[in-house]
Amino acid sequence: MAIRQEEERYDAARQRLEPTESGSGSPRSDEGDEALAGAPEPWEPWETRLVVWSLGIGFAGLLVLGWLVDRFILS
Repeated sequence: MAIRQEEERYDAARQRLEPTESGSGSPRSDEGDEALAGAPEPWEPWETRLVVWSLGIGFAGLLVLGWLVDRFILS
């Protein structure tokens, strides 16, 4: 009895995920297609500065960490 119920649930789930006319197996493909169809909005200047500063700080942190490892652990 329990095996039969599991088989029915499996079949129902497989039917929901079969490719649709749009070619996608996702049951929510229409919602995602509409959200991605528009043009991307341009970055604000503060967002560009944030990314550049974040990359700079990350690179500087790697240099300092590398120096510390070389100085205290590998010596």
